[in-house]
Order: sequence, then structure tokens, then C-alpha cells
Amino acid sequence: MKEEGLDHMIVDSAAGIGCQVIASLGGADVAILIAEPTPASLSDVQRVYKVVQHFKEPAYLIINKADINPEFTALEEWAESEGIPILGKIPYDRSVPESMIMLKPVVEAFPNSKASKAIAEIVEIIKQEILK
Repeated sequence: MKEEGLDHMIVDSAAGIGCQVIASLGGADVAILIAEPTPASLSDVQRVYKVVQHFKEPAYLIINKADINPEFTALEEWAESEGIPILGKIPYDRSVPESMIMLKPVVEAFPNSKASKAIAEIVEIIKQEILK
């Protein structure tokens, strides 16, 4: 979707597959899915991915709180089986809720935190691989 004066627009959608999600995907060029390594999150991302497939958009995955459940490999296995590239993994980091309390993005409030560094790496991958 190209808006006047903008090269790129990122739309953060609600979780699930409701009307807001469908509306945000309907005008998108790419879907970046974010999931946690838990059975519930896997189920949710699988449902959203079916909607993404309906719109025939390329999909990518970011794993949030990647280290909270190291034994749970089903999320990565599913992404691989569907051919969904994993852009990166963001570790659980207490600086994230702290930054939310401060009403600031974690990358601004705690730029040297584990989460901020992982996000910065993902942003670079997105710039090189998706926004080229």
C-alpha cells in the first residue's frame, strides 16, 4: 500500500483473525508475523497465516520471547515446513515492560538491552531483505 509521501508504512494489527487483522492484511504487500514459542501462540499464528495466504502475500516470522520455552521447537518447525523465513528472535528482556511503564519504546529507553539489540538486527534484515 503506497500512501502519498511515504515509502513504507508499518501497520501493527490486533492479535487473532478478526476484522482489524483482515483489513490490515488486505492492503499489505508483506506480512510480518510475530509469535512466541508456546502452543497457544503457534495456533494463533497458524490461523493468521491462513488469512495471509488468502491475500497471497509473502510472510515472514519474528519469534518474540524466544528463550522462554527452549524445548518448544514446533514454531520453528512449522515455519520451516511452510517456507516462512524467520527474520530473527527477540529474547525475553525485563527492559521491555520497564520501557512500557516509561511510555517509551524499548529501543529508546534501553538501547543496549538484549531486546533492543535483537530488534535492531531484525530491522537491518528487513531493510536488506524486504524493503530493498
